Amino acid sequence: MSEQPTISLLTPTRNRCATYLPPAIASVRALRLSVPYEHVIVDDGSEDGTPARLAAESAADEHIRWLRHERPRGVAATRNAAAQAARGAFLVDLDDDDLLTADGVERRYQYLLARPERWAVHGNALKIDAEGRYLIGEDVRNFFCDDPGRCAELFFSSAMIPNASTAMYRREALLALGGWDESLSCCEDYDLWLRSLERFGPPGFVDAVVALYRRKDAGLGIDSIRSGAHEQNQRRVQARFGHLRPRVAGGVSR
Repeated sequence: MSEQPTISLLTPTRNRCATYLPPAIASVRALRLSVPYEHVIVDDGSEDGTPARLAAESAADEHIRWLRHERPRGVAATRNAAAQAARGAFLVDLDDDDLLTADGVERRYQYLLARPERWAVHGNALKIDAEGRYLIGEDVRNFFCDDPGRCAELFFSSAMIPNASTAMYRREALLALGGWDESLSCCEDYDLWLRSLERFGPPGFVDAVVALYRRKDAGLGIDSIRSGAHEQNQRRVQARFGHLRPRVAGGVSR
């Protein structure tokens, strides 16, 4: 690529070259952007032909750069590898089973460009099923929260946690935070948002649909809930950041 990218899209992937990964790549190609971009895809030890597919995709599209872990290292390590390899000052983490809306990345970029005090920004998402059908009434609706204590309460309770594919980060800030915690087999986004509150304060927000978020009936997310790993990791994260929550007396925060 001749131009230095301003925005880097990051996609961790494993064993989805024949299912969700191609549409995710297509949604990046359909973006309407005012600045140069790159799509950094990291294959986390796939066994389904993903390397061959990514080699062909990158040969046909100069925006795509890809790396491979010979053995699976987990989603947090794969996201970190993508962030470290990225050359853009602004990062968007696109899960390999999600899709981006054509204008959602530009909306987030313009928001951060106008607000240098914000380390990150997130938006809304529509939820789809495994076949890509819109799940009516299951929209992911978030909102702006500028109070760190209130945000901590919302994040802790999961009343509002920015989905990975709805967020944009400043690369410098994300790396300063240490990226995603590789000791967590899940809940790495949960940890990142709580950790960032202490260092950088609340993220910004754009009231727009910026992604299509796929409901997981199988895979790491739902499997971690069924196995109990999600609850265990959530408790670990809450123990780390319990001091961020406002004191509560009689059920009322103060």
